[in-house]
Amino acid sequence: MKVHMSFTKEQKKQLQGYPPLPVRRVVDDKELSIYMNELATKIEAETKTKKSKSEKLIYDLHDKDTYCVYSVFLKYLLENNHNGSDPRQNR
Repeated sequence: MKVHMSFTKEQKKQLQGYPPLPVRRVVDDKELSIYMNELATKIEAETKTKKSKSEKLIYDLHDKDTYCVYSVFLKYLLENNHNGSDPRQNR
């Protein structure tokens, strides 16, 4: 099914340790933790390379337009109050 996925502030807080939906995208430096930025800078200095700007498969809590999800997993998300949007709107 293709659905619009969005999370409320409460849901984001509840799911921050385990975001349920993967997405392939380029991670912005502003999204990295202080530790990850320090580690990337250290690796750049040691290897004389630049930070990768390639797409990564990551889990995040950003809104997702036309997200493809299996109906069983969508049912799980809705039953556990992990989604604020109505999937019937996007049929």
